[in-house]
Amino acid sequence: MQSKKNVNPLFRLKKNINCVFSQPSSSNRMARSSHRSVKPFKIKGNNFNVEYGLHLKVQPTTWFNSKIVLLITLLTTLPLLWWLNNSSASISSVFDSSLLHKTPITGVIISNVPTSSTTNPGISLPDITTPLPSHLRVSVHAKVETSFAIAVKKMGLSAHQLSKLSQIFKGTIDLANDIKSGDQLTVIYEQHKFKEGVEERLILAAEVATQDQVYRALRYTDLTGYTDYYTPTGNSLHKISLFRAPLEDFTRISSPFGKRRHPISRRTHFHTGTDYAAKWGTPVFAGGDATVQFVGRKGGYGKVVILEHSHRVTTLYAHLAKFFTDISVGDEVIKGQIIAYVGQSGRATGSHLHYEIRMDGEPQNPEEIKLPLTTSIAKEDRAYFMIKTRQLVAQLNDLNQTATLTRVVEKIHVSPKIVKSTSSVSVLKQHLIQ
Repeated sequence: MQSKKNVNPLFRLKKNINCVFSQPSSSNRMARSSHRSVKPFKIKGNNFNVEYGLHLKVQPTTWFNSKIVLLITLLTTLPLLWWLNNSSASISSVFDSSLLHKTPITGVIISNVPTSSTTNPGISLPDITTPLPSHLRVSVHAKVETSFAIAVKKMGLSAHQLSKLSQIFKGTIDLANDIKSGDQLTVIYEQHKFKEGVEERLILAAEVATQDQVYRALRYTDLTGYTDYYTPTGNSLHKISLFRAPLEDFTRISSPFGKRRHPISRRTHFHTGTDYAAKWGTPVFAGGDATVQFVGRKGGYGKVVILEHSHRVTTLYAHLAKFFTDISVGDEVIKGQIIAYVGQSGRATGSHLHYEIRMDGEPQNPEEIKLPLTTSIAKEDRAYFMIKTRQLVAQLNDLNQTATLTRVVEKIHVSPKIVKSTSSVSVLKQHLIQ
């Protein structure tokens, strides 16, 4: 509803006043708005709202005004474009040349990046013009003349590399005591040469040739990402030493590995471990050096601890009374360390320890398995292993042809890449634009 020629109480102008009514269907009463400036109000039976003010909606322009604007725009821009195209004029002559970079831009100008922050003096950027470090593959061969330590020193190996070699051949040969005069040592390793110095990296292959036998180690990463050192035939040099019975005071083997009739369910099924009967609270030891994978309850097993000795070997300890106080998932434990205590949790008829050794998820008989454990490359992955390691084997064979001290350095091509600096700022260590 609109009231004609009414006076707006805000401006005392003759403008339309919109009166909006929203009333229930049961009421037929009408109300008229007053010219006084009042807030919306209510009349019994009606919801009465009054809107005062000017109409501020933008009125659409007519088609005539639009045509004029378009015509003026075309008449001003077309001559300007023609002038720029047919004369020697340029953008730099139109605008202030000081606002433009005078160097032609052909790519990313890395050398113009500041090496220090002016806005934040606390952050310092490294020199990005420094080239990437040289990636080298070093092959060194020597014959032991007096002692192993002197031979290693002549080869230029660091104390860290010597420690790593001893760890690689641990359980196979004692480098400190078993090496005699006349034996030969060959090592292939990576080296990164920086401006500040040299960093020794991974040992890729090694060979120890004694008077009686030749020991070789090849670094190999399988398709799952696991890395270890193997013999040329694919057997791991990492030997896993385990207890057959991870507790001292047990009275007897109450249930052996294999098929048996369960004492509770009375059903015959395969028993995947060995049960050692022992008194309640008898300490249970870690079967070998490992990482704690699980601590908790597992159905009929009751309270359980699972240790991971390698990516393929685990041991399980079940029916425990309680866990050792400080043990938790992710902890590193050593062989013989107390991890729990014998109990009767889960489905058990008496206090005992259920002990399992699993390789690739398959249970093994703790009483018959050959210890220490050695894992080998699976048959289906053997061909891939041979392809990945044949270059290292060929290099070892070539170095063995020499009887004197030999050192071969090969440069490995590495494409430029973005590296992360110590100040947590990613910069380029080499020009990407040549």
